[in-house]
Amino acid sequence: MNETGYLIRKYRDEKRYSQEFIANSLEMGQSAFQKLESGETTLSFERLIKISILLEEPIDSFISSDSPYFDKFQRRERPIAKYFFEKEIEVRDKLINVLEKQIESLENSLIEKRRKLQDLYSKLATNER
Repeated sequence: MNETGYLIRKYRDEKRYSQEFIANSLEMGQSAFQKLESGETTLSFERLIKISILLEEPIDSFISSDSPYFDKFQRRERPIAKYFFEKEIEVRDKLINVLEKQIESLENSLIEKRRKLQDLYSKLATNER
């Protein structure tokens, strides 16, 4: 296993993501992803960017000085990768805010329905007396 593959596995395990989950997210088979992770297959830089986004780790977390991508990354790709990583985080933050608002709305709706139910039980109890 090469260092990049080791780091992918390390971060994947920390997130408790299965190989199958990551592979499906990358639109590839689990065995093909396993080969990427083990270093049997060459990992494209574009796929590495997608993996870094999925694992919520900066792209440079996966690139060591002995990586074939190191020189290219240092010169050209770092600003691009950083931009995409930051945009992904921005999108996730917006999604979290939307979901939190939906949860709050559902909680308020549930509270209102419980209050109405209690009112109905009270009326029913009053009518039975």
